[in-house]
Parts: sequence; C-alpha cells; structure tokens
Amino acid sequence: MDEALRRTAGWDQRSPGLNLAAVCPEDAVAQGAVMTRAFDMPEEHPGDMTAASVGRAGRHPFGIRGGTDLVAVGTMYTRGETAQFSGGATVPPARGGAQSALLAARARQADPAGCRWLVAETGVERPGAPNSSPHNMLRIGFQVLYERRNRTWHPGNG
Repeated sequence: MDEALRRTAGWDQRSPGLNLAAVCPEDAVAQGAVMTRAFDMPEEHPGDMTAASVGRAGRHPFGIRGGTDLVAVGTMYTRGETAQFSGGATVPPARGGAQSALLAARARQADPAGCRWLVAETGVERPGAPNSSPHNMLRIGFQVLYERRNRTWHPGNG
C-alpha cells in the first residue's frame, strides 16, 4: 500500500481530455458497455454485469470520461484492511494513460478507507496477446504472487 501511494504521489491524468469521475447508479449500463467493448464481449446486457457494484457498500466504482462519455472504468471493493481492484477496462480509442490514472485513484482512495493491502488480478501477457494491465500494475508497485487459470474469453462464442 505505501509503495503504491509513494509511486502515484502527484500523478495527474496523463491523457488530455480525459477526466476522472465518480460512477453513479445511472452509469451502470455505460460502465458495463465500456467493459464489454474493451474486452470484445457481446454488449447485449452490459449493465447487468456491473450494476451490482454501483452504489453498494464497500464498492467504489471509478470512471474516466472523455467529454461526457465513460471511456474507462475500474472498481475497488474494500473490506477490512484490504482493497481489491477489479473491472479495469478502457475502450480502445482512449487507451494510453487512463488505466494508470484509475489504478492511482483507487490506491489513493484505499488509504483513507483504512486499507493496508491492495490486491488485483489480470490476464497474463502472452505472445500474440499483448496486455498492458500487468505493466500498469507493476509500475505502481503491485507484485506478482502467483499465476492461475481464470476464465478464458473467446470472442464470437458468446
């Protein structure tokens, strides 16, 4: 936790025109749409996937807006001294700093919430499958503790 705060001290959003914003219940569908577009998933019911995290105790959704539209999202769940980061996603045209800004914002919010530990998971970068998330997480001080198989998304297979 202290390392993440040290590394993100003074960080501003690095992408001009993108602004950190609260995600409110009215944004649930837009938050889901960002996630499904970013991960190339079907957008049939995007709000259903994320609506439960918006406005619930212990859940802190963050967003980056490009103009009035959400273009990047990330959620933090706090319980006791632990903050779990999840749901980090940026639509392709807005990539280039938004996720780092969301990681930093969540780390800074975890501190006054009394959290001492930050945890997250992401996909492993593989040949032919670039993933900037692990790089962004390592840059703010996360450490890889282990790898495990999670879910595998196959676009086009529903």
